[in-house]
Amino acid sequence: MSDPPLEATTSHYRQTTGIGPFTCRSEESGVACRVAPGLGFTISTAGIAPVG
Repeated sequence: MSDPPLEATTSHYRQTTGIGPFTCRSEESGVACRVAPGLGFTISTAGIAPVG
């Protein structure tokens, strides 16, 4: 048995979307997600890093 496939969308650079309590913005360097000004995380090829 396996998990069902996830529904995925494609995000273009400089596109912002809301995911739960987060607002995420796609950039060439990765994705930055914020829950409040200065608080959130980034995801890039270097890894995942907390912000704030």
